[in-house]
Amino acid sequence: MPNKSEKFSRFKCPQQRVFIPEDIDKFAKEHPQIEFYNSNIFGVRFLHEGRINSILDFISRVTDNLSWNHRIKLIDIGCGDGYILKEIKREFPNFRLFGIDLSETRLKRAEKLVPTAALNKGDVQNMPFNAEVFDIAICSEVIEHIRDDAGLLREIRRILKPRSFLILSTPNFYTFENNVKRILGKEVKISIPDHIREYSYNELIKRIHTVRFKIIKFQSIGFYIPKMWSFFRSKVLTKILYSFARLLPKMGRIFVILMQRS
Repeated sequence: MPNKSEKFSRFKCPQQRVFIPEDIDKFAKEHPQIEFYNSNIFGVRFLHEGRINSILDFISRVTDNLSWNHRIKLIDIGCGDGYILKEIKREFPNFRLFGIDLSETRLKRAEKLVPTAALNKGDVQNMPFNAEVFDIAICSEVIEHIRDDAGLLREIRRILKPRSFLILSTPNFYTFENNVKRILGKEVKISIPDHIREYSYNELIKRIHTVRFKIIKFQSIGFYIPKMWSFFRSKVLTKILYSFARLLPKMGRIFVILMQRS
């Protein structure tokens, strides 16, 4: 009888098609990110607010414990409509903020939200920045869209200064919900159409280690259980359900990782 690790090694995340820039911008036009942050479903809002709060907390950890002799330069890689940059600007007004995204539609929205940020249109796998210029990089809900994920991490490493920091978030494919479906013999699919892949904890950590980042802190947020989507309309039930991510962090919906460049 196969052991637990052998069972899960056969639970493979399916690959999906590659999206060209035109597809990405079309998707951006049809799905502004305000849909998530102002969703009428409390659980959706709470999930994305939790992701941003985790990012802000990780930024505080590195700024509170290090002495900086210059104005901190932070870049949001795949900055989207600018919601993360907006919150960083509010919490850390002295930072020099940068963003890059492939979608012109999203950049126009971000410019309205964070007019003081330096925003760039470009490919996150080939960024128009010199090496070793940033103190902190955010890469939130991006790596799952990129076919060459290790290449993306290498490019982020290139633009970061030595001993600087990367905060990465990405969905977990091996959620409690998906594991239950698998045990019941049901087909498990990526639920978001523009994701190329999603990861298990071990798969993601392996990618990170190949690019020589040191993991400082890991957590997950959100927690799904089959047939319980109705819970997310309730504040109380959502918070109770999402609290399981602290007990079973490798089965939470979104991984958030703080790491340091060597």
